[in-house]
Amino acid sequence: MSPDTSSSQAESALFEEVVRRSGLASWVGPGLLRRALQAVGLDEPTSARPEHYRRALPQLEARMAVYLKPDELAQRITSIRRLLDSL
Repeated sequence: MSPDTSSSQAESALFEEVVRRSGLASWVGPGLLRRALQAVGLDEPTSARPEHYRRALPQLEARMAVYLKPDELAQRITSIRRLLDSL
């Protein structure tokens, strides 16, 4: 496996994990995350690195707020932040 392939797989896995931690339905989460990443200038969201997610976190939080109650939103954002801080 080439380094590009393993890097691409890791970035895709990160995208999926952020979607999972968002707690949003599978038909909402991926599109919402893509739009948050695009809002901070990333054209190909599935190639996002941790720093892209950190920059997009305020955008993501604002979008998630439409679907989640404030206490759940805070828990979900904290979980995503912890994931990104561990990378």
